[in-house]
Amino acid sequence: MKVTIWIAHASWALLCAGGFQVSAQAVGGGGRGGMLSPDDRAAVREAIRGQNTKLRADLRPAQKATVETALSEDAQDDEV
Repeated sequence: MKVTIWIAHASWALLCAGGFQVSAQAVGGGGRGGMLSPDDRAAVREAIRGQNTKLRADLRPAQKATVETALSEDAQDDEV
């Protein structure tokens, strides 16, 4: 049960990170920084893409360890 909840939270975090990437691509948009030029939007998009790649790389081993612990024969709730 706890593994399912943890995986759901991790999936939600990745979904949110993807949403930030989409908002960085939006045209127009005012706000504090004003409108971004196409070059600025591309730079922001690449920076976010790099962060997402790093986060996913960090998340994979944690997910694997969690699933392995949950599937082990002697798994306890406090370990998962």
